[in-house]
Amino acid sequence: MESDNPHFQWAMKTNAQGAPEAIAWATIEMRRDLLRFHDSLFIDMRKTVTNNLGWNYFGPTVKDGDMKVRVVAECLCCVEDQDMYAWVLRKLECFEPDYSLKQTRFIFADNLVTEELLHMLGINQTCQLRADSHHCLHEDWPKLFGDRLWYNGGLKEFMYQMMNVCSERQWKDCFVEASSLVSGDHTNFLNLETIYKKPQRYSLSLGNSSLRYSTLNKSFAVLARLIMNNKDMSASVLSTVNRLAAKAQQKQPLEVFFATANAN
Repeated sequence: MESDNPHFQWAMKTNAQGAPEAIAWATIEMRRDLLRFHDSLFIDMRKTVTNNLGWNYFGPTVKDGDMKVRVVAECLCCVEDQDMYAWVLRKLECFEPDYSLKQTRFIFADNLVTEELLHMLGINQTCQLRADSHHCLHEDWPKLFGDRLWYNGGLKEFMYQMMNVCSERQWKDCFVEASSLVSGDHTNFLNLETIYKKPQRYSLSLGNSSLRYSTLNKSFAVLARLIMNNKDMSASVLSTVNRLAAKAQQKQPLEVFFATANAN
């Protein structure tokens, strides 16, 4: 492929004995998407039946302006650990020299990935590690708390609410209500308390407001395109959208921002 397409980039990772441990690659389209939509990276690995070796498949992804998933590189690797994640993410900079990991502000991952990854990459001061809500609600937390408590005990509903609250008070209230379900269960209470102490990782709204406004800006971009394609859209609606977008750029407190939006 490299001979047919000079923009195609690839790299191989080998162990001390020279045996291959991973191979990663990126096309020119992947590199362009990385440059355009690098604000947030989504990382995860999975076993796939499409290769005879049964290696893990890893495709770091981003969301474009239409909130569609774009793969920015691909990798087949023999093990899923933080060293492998770090190796692939470093290769993004090699594949696309105009990209730097310091440009990425958020990395979404499951609970296998910890803040140690940010330190390994040297981006702990410029990037936040965020929980993948799908993994938390459907894989990690059911295993952590047990299926009986999670599905039959009603804990899933409270944890879903915790991830979607808009204030610290609501975050605390959900924790108190969820704690009542694990009373007498010391291990699961500690598990719950660990999650409660990390709102910057597990809440979609709390922590750093930059994530919320990054999402809002993408939503405004989608809405603006819809308006421009609809000639019957009134000028007053377009004016309202522009005004709300300007307030989002000014990082107005989210509660005030939504109150203004609802009023219009």
